[in-house]
Amino acid sequence: MTLLQRGLGFIQDGHFSIHPKTMCRRRRFFARFDTEFDECGGRFYARRRPDLWVAAVEGEDPSRWMKPSIGLDGEVF
Repeated sequence: MTLLQRGLGFIQDGHFSIHPKTMCRRRRFFARFDTEFDECGGRFYARRRPDLWVAAVEGEDPSRWMKPSIGLDGEVF
């Protein structure tokens, strides 16, 4: 491990690496490309079915797993 990698080890982002080592210690990628979600009052619902709310992800609070994304039109959801 280089001095630079040790110094920047606090950066936990799966997109960041110092050749060739990714700095993120734990990563687990989940994605649903067929369903978009929006947030309302700290809860998440399916964008095309506003009556369908997310109860849990992997048995945990959805806010741990739901991250903002950018749609094809540049809108954040």
